[in-house]
Amino acid sequence: MSGNPTFRNRRGPGGWLLVALACALSWTSGPVARAGETVEYAVKAAFLYNFAKFASWPEDSFAHASAPLQFCALGDAPFGRAWDALEGKRVRNRSVTVRKLASVRESAGCQLIFVSKDRQAQVRELLEAVESRPVLIVGESEGFCEDGGTINFVIRDGKVRFQINPDAGQRAGIRLGAQLLRLAEIVSGKRGEQ
Repeated sequence: MSGNPTFRNRRGPGGWLLVALACALSWTSGPVARAGETVEYAVKAAFLYNFAKFASWPEDSFAHASAPLQFCALGDAPFGRAWDALEGKRVRNRSVTVRKLASVRESAGCQLIFVSKDRQAQVRELLEAVESRPVLIVGESEGFCEDGGTINFVIRDGKVRFQINPDAGQRAGIRLGAQLLRLAEIVSGKRGEQ
């Protein structure tokens, strides 16, 4: 394999996921997004919720059957109220709780961690910290999936899109639904592999 990651697109019917994500995909980066990026991050928050709906964690990832699904954010992403609005939403039989992490050391208990671009340098530290736990790691920086993250937000033609490294998800013990994979730009390989 060359040093560059391999990209391929998958398309196909995805039921109501397609409808939900199509709304998010229709966002374009205009003056409002550049002013505070609140529109972009509202779209990203909606994606995080939908990612959770189409991912499966092992049952032993939770203390009990109705334990909450914990979304955590590492860094200074300007989610604003969109982040707080995720609190209390339901994913299957679990309520979503949200919290912001000041450091990687606070990641215990998180099932989904969003890593903002200002914390890209801590991705390897985070992956080591959660290595034995099934945690969905989502980022927004160039090369994030190649560095071991599972899902990465990218802007394509002024729209929020996402990449998935299915191997990283599998290593973390997270099953990603086929509908989600069909909508993603699939990334395989790691930087530096020959």
